[in-house]
Amino acid sequence: MIVVGATNSNNDSMTTFSSWGPLDDGRLKPDVVGPGCESAGEGYIRSTLPGDIYGGTGWCGTSMAAPAVSGIAALVIEQYRTTFGPTPLPSTVKAILLQTAVDLDAGTSYYNPGPDFASGYGRVDAQAAADLIIAQKAREDQVGNAATDTFYFDVAPSTPSIQVTLAWDDEPGANNANPALVNNLDLILTEPNGTTIHLPWVLNPASPSNSATTGTDSINNVEQVTVASPAAGTWKVEVVGTSVPVGPQHYSLAGQSFAPPSTVQFESSDYSVDEAAGMATITATLNTISPVDVTVNYATQMGTATPDVDYTVVSGTLTFTTGVTLQTFSVPILDDDIDETDETVSLELTDPMSATLGTPNVATLTILDDDPLPSVAFASSEFSVIESAMTATVTVTLSNPSAEAVTVDYLGTDGTATVIDDYAPISGTITFTAGVTTTTFSVSIVDDDVSEPDETINLALANPSVSATLGTPATAVLTIMNDDDWIIYLPVVLRN
Repeated sequence: MIVVGATNSNNDSMTTFSSWGPLDDGRLKPDVVGPGCESAGEGYIRSTLPGDIYGGTGWCGTSMAAPAVSGIAALVIEQYRTTFGPTPLPSTVKAILLQTAVDLDAGTSYYNPGPDFASGYGRVDAQAAADLIIAQKAREDQVGNAATDTFYFDVAPSTPSIQVTLAWDDEPGANNANPALVNNLDLILTEPNGTTIHLPWVLNPASPSNSATTGTDSINNVEQVTVASPAAGTWKVEVVGTSVPVGPQHYSLAGQSFAPPSTVQFESSDYSVDEAAGMATITATLNTISPVDVTVNYATQMGTATPDVDYTVVSGTLTFTTGVTLQTFSVPILDDDIDETDETVSLELTDPMSATLGTPNVATLTILDDDPLPSVAFASSEFSVIESAMTATVTVTLSNPSAEAVTVDYLGTDGTATVIDDYAPISGTITFTAGVTTTTFSVSIVDDDVSEPDETINLALANPSVSATLGTPATAVLTIMNDDDWIIYLPVVLRN
């Protein structure tokens, strides 16, 4: 809704019949004024009436001003559709009309610099409103409770003044509520130095003839910041959802070419690095060149890789100075000789400043294992055991550690030794638990008191698990060393 007051069209002077604010809760009304009479000339306003009958002498009133403003509002909607496509929010029409209104400051007790309770934000200007839309100096967005939307615009040197208007279509208040405002937004402009702020116009309802000052407005659903002789450079606009119990609240900005903050994100959602590379380089980007410096925090998070075993934990802050859209950080990779599956590290961007998080803001770094499958083999091609020891220990090795358990079958067959007579049957499976590279199996030897030559058993490895291969030697000989005394029988020679 736009509340319209009436002025004299020939000199913008105030009519005697136009109502002034404030409202009971202190809100500023009217919003704007339009021509509702003439203090000279014909002395009235020609306004279209039903039946194409035009007004004549004595036809003055806000009923003449309101149609003029309504017609301009229709032109604003038409131009907005032509420039932007969709139909503007009601708050957008209002923001544009108030932003481009001509401030009435005649040095009277009721016309004062900035808004006042007689003329609101000033007299509507159709041409200025259309030109603002054509220049695309309006924006619609939304903000939630306790959230802040940030935009930027540039100011050239020697610019005489800047102005930004914020308007929103507030939720209906309760009957007789004081204040009637439900969702309270605030508008803040910050100079290029990053510290000096400018607040919107505010009026004192208790002293309605006083000139507007600046401060925090908690009763109106329109706020306007005006700065004379602004500093050249990039200004920041903040729309703060100070209290938005019913949200998010859609709002409209008018007055400048509002550039949203850049988004910061990973260049990709997936990165990979060879285990032996020693370092992984991770890239973060801005979607646009930012007019101010941007920072964002980064950190590694747990994945399937083990911190300080597979990689070194890192965290820090990336800074994108003005004009820079790409930054990198490094993740140290720790090499080992363990055969294992590829492992992952989670990466995260958080807490951007002067930017918002884009997508992806989480990513996965995959560490590609470069260690070969371990080979399983006998520790030697020859083993031996004293027959009386009754047990032979045979050692089997892996060429390099594995992150998984490795199994292999073993088997013994007769060489010159005979199963049962010289040794117990030999067969089974041995397991290398993760990280272990040496294991053994035992062969039971049959001790006897028979003097005989050393005898042999043939040993073989077979069927390694999928996480290993057969190495060399995969066969071996176990020699059973005879320890029985030989009895030598000598012939007896008799002499006569």
